[in-house]
Amino acid sequence: MFRKIAFGATFATALMMGSMAHAGYDEGKALYEQGKFNEALQEFVQAGGDGNVEAVYRAALMFEAGEGTAKEDAQAMAKAADWFQTAARAGHKGAMKKLAKMFADGRGKPQDPVQAWAILQIAADRGDKEAAAQRDALAETMRPGQLQAGKRRLEKIVDNYQGS
Repeated sequence: MFRKIAFGATFATALMMGSMAHAGYDEGKALYEQGKFNEALQEFVQAGGDGNVEAVYRAALMFEAGEGTAKEDAQAMAKAADWFQTAARAGHKGAMKKLAKMFADGRGKPQDPVQAWAILQIAADRGDKEAAAQRDALAETMRPGQLQAGKRRLEKIVDNYQGS
């Protein structure tokens, strides 16, 4: 728990200071393209810690795919979800969609279609048409009352997700 809070505080501080670790991100991309996943993940993690939102998203994708981490790592999905959440809260709409899917499916996060719907609504409100379609499809599967709960949840969490 402390590590999550410390990472979030470090990440938020780096964002506020405008620190963007482009060199680490670019190096991570190059290493990834060479198939050097362990090294690429390290670069993305470092650049993400320095405030590069795209690097946070790329690290989350790698955790989700088991690239650069042990394929059998039971914590990989939880790590992916945490990193997607960090990028989503910084306004990354792709991360919002991935995080919502994890909540909807119960992968890396407890299954929570209400939370998934609310996150997709935030992305949709910011102009993401794919998120709007995903939100609508999810709403079709929700039990009575869950959509209203999603609207209430949206009011509670929207301020946690910065504009993109």
